[in-house]
Amino acid sequence: MKAANLLKDRICGTAQDDKTQACLAEFRLEGTEYRDPTSGHLVAEYSVGIATGSMEGRPLRVRTITQKTLDRQRSSGW
Repeated sequence: MKAANLLKDRICGTAQDDKTQACLAEFRLEGTEYRDPTSGHLVAEYSVGIATGSMEGRPLRVRTITQKTLDRQRSSGW
């Protein structure tokens, strides 16, 4: 999967210190899903999200990585 900018508008707020102003202007997501071919159930997923914007007038870039795998012990039917 590949998604263009997922943000409709800029998102602004304060950072965790409640003082620093940060704004995100863009968020893009790219990843891969692995599905069981017979049932279509999601077996594993790997995605990378990149947000860009500014923090106190300086450029900001944040990268997030998500990795999911099926918990076979808790899963029913796979």
